Amino acid sequence: DNVSPSVGDTVSYTITAKNEKGNAVGNVEVTDQLPAGLTYVSGTTTLGTYANGTGIWDIGTLSGLQSATLTLKATVNTGQEGNTIKNTASFSNFTGGDGNQSNNSADVDIIVFDPSSGLTCNEPPLFNFSSNSLEEGISGQVNAVYRFNNIASGLDALVKIKAISNASLSNIDDNGSGNSAANFSPLFQATQSGGYIDWEFKFVATGTTTPVKKNFAMTALDIDGYINPNNTSQSIRDFLGFTQNQSNSVQGGNNLTETTSGDFQFFTSTPATDGNGSLDFDH
Repeated sequence: DNVSPSVGDTVSYTITAKNEKGNAVGNVEVTDQLPAGLTYVSGTTTLGTYANGTGIWDIGTLSGLQSATLTLKATVNTGQEGNTIKNTASFSNFTGGDGNQSNNSADVDIIVFDPSSGLTCNEPPLFNFSSNSLEEGISGQVNAVYRFNNIASGLDALVKIKAISNASLSNIDDNGSGNSAANFSPLFQATQSGGYIDWEFKFVATGTTTPVKKNFAMTALDIDGYINPNNTSQSIRDFLGFTQNQSNSVQGGNNLTETTSGDFQFFTSTPATDGNGSLDFDH
């Protein structure tokens, strides 16, 4: 249920055994021995029993067209940062014949999040936010949800407007003015001091609402400031705030001030006649 967990997270594997024949099959066993890097927590079944020591799920008899499910839970061990862990389940025994052996085994990989390997500010986008549609709510308003389709193979992003304060949204994703079409580039304007829009990102399987990613790295570009040369008492300062970050780094030469408020960590630009700020963070 989480293909990019962190060390200490609990991951779940759901294995379904189905008899696709009209007659019963007996002595059905499925083997799923959890791989190194994971610590067993629990194994629950809708039919039969699972033994963690051997990795054998003893189902017994499956009637014609009957299905049974095993759910395994395990935690990710310390020292697995950055590692790919493959789990495999396969039929190991049954009687009654099998006309299709191509679907008797399946595996899935998880890639353990490594907070020390964040992207740099010069990395190209790995996700493509170039196509979106309104999924829920009223466009540009609080609680509106936009689906960005196929940001990567088999992956969509659901972007929700959580709050708007002293600001107005003109475009959920402005690809003009030199912005890369792959970047998430909302166009909005603060109507008075402190204006902001609060966003929520969820990564889901394409065309569904099923979460498939938890951790990601993001680069925020162009966090800058401006002083009116004709009236130095008038200035603009951009800021970015986020929650649950595991690490961050500021591109060299930037003047971003870091503060915290509640669950949020903020990075605010210093007013300048010309300045750009870039920030990397891992979530």
